[in-house]
Amino acid sequence: KSKMEVCILQDGPEELFSPFELDFFIKQSGCRVNYKYEKDIRRSIGDKRNRLVKMASHKIIACMDSDDIYMPTYLSHSYSTLKFNNAGCVGSDKMLFCMTDRDFGVYAMNCGNNIHLIHEATIMGTKKWFKGSCKFSNNSAGEGKNLFEGQKHKVAITDIKNIMICIQHDSNTIDKIQFSDPKYKIDLQMEPKMIELIQTILNYKK
Repeated sequence: KSKMEVCILQDGPEELFSPFELDFFIKQSGCRVNYKYEKDIRRSIGDKRNRLVKMASHKIIACMDSDDIYMPTYLSHSYSTLKFNNAGCVGSDKMLFCMTDRDFGVYAMNCGNNIHLIHEATIMGTKKWFKGSCKFSNNSAGEGKNLFEGQKHKVAITDIKNIMICIQHDSNTIDKIQFSDPKYKIDLQMEPKMIELIQTILNYKK
């Protein structure tokens, strides 16, 4: 953990942490924390991703969104895939959704091994690769649409089961409930403790 850095960019009306909470978070995480607060700027998601890459001190970056649940294997699996394929960037073109409005059922979406449809929240890549890419677009939906142009030979696909689960809630940038068609439902159960955690977070947010 001492070799890792967590970069956080907050652009809302309030600080994410009090000084005490930030200090507690740093001690609990065991990582270096690079936290920047820009009051009420409200940047697009793409703009924030680009700025976070610049904030990062290390040669390899990994995207993490604040409303997703990441697996403990996210970093190790992504890094192994990156190295095994001698790639500059990896990510998943598949997604798992936990539908809080559908009794926390889990649904899956498969984009068919298409690197141009890799989801931004699953990306790990080198800063060198990123500098040679088309960067994230300055919007909050499909901000990675042009990221992989001309980069096919440097991108590899990761297994979404080792990456993350997207949580459906009232404030999603894109309404995730549209993916709750029964044909997308899979036989995967969220653990009770995880459901309790999600409920706590969502109730706190409201």
